[in-house]
Amino acid sequence: GRASASASASSSGSSASPGEESGGVDVAVDGVDDAFTTINDARHQLKFLVPNALSGCIIGKKGSNLERIRALSGAFIQANASGFAVHSHRHRFIIIAGDSMERCLHGLALLLRSVEEADKLRLLKANLEEDDPRLYLRQVIPGSCAGNIIGVRGGNLAKISRERGLSVFVEAKPLHASKVPFRIVSYAGSSVDQLVG
Repeated sequence: GRASASASASSSGSSASPGEESGGVDVAVDGVDDAFTTINDARHQLKFLVPNALSGCIIGKKGSNLERIRALSGAFIQANASGFAVHSHRHRFIIIAGDSMERCLHGLALLLRSVEEADKLRLLKANLEEDDPRLYLRQVIPGSCAGNIIGVRGGNLAKISRERGLSVFVEAKPLHASKVPFRIVSYAGSSVDQLVG
């Protein structure tokens, strides 16, 4: 999958436990192999920004959807409060962590299916007023990994686009880049299957 290209390099710099000081929602499910005790100990992490309006269908009542996704995928999901990590009150920072990339990607697929089942995919569009029908998935990666994602002369981005039919771009460095340790990779596709395939 596209997200896996940068995910293993993506790690959290926070020392807080899941849900602790982060305003996050996390759940533990009996029977899931816990190779890590906190999200920071997970071998693999995927980090995304999602619109706040999707919070309800992602989290579920009292965390029930996060619990369901974890039970089905073995991936741990943390949904932080708006404004956490990215200082945007329009987005939430979502972390999907697990002991394998396959579990993380399965968790992502289930999370996006929840959005689809709630009939809220339109909220993943870049601009609700425009005619662009594509869905956008915004991944947060360490700034130091951006060059690996882009590749020589954009070769890696072109390869992903060619093989998966996605539009992929890395947002430009902010002017205050030395103070911002991450970059955003956006994936644009026509369906959930194309985004996570």
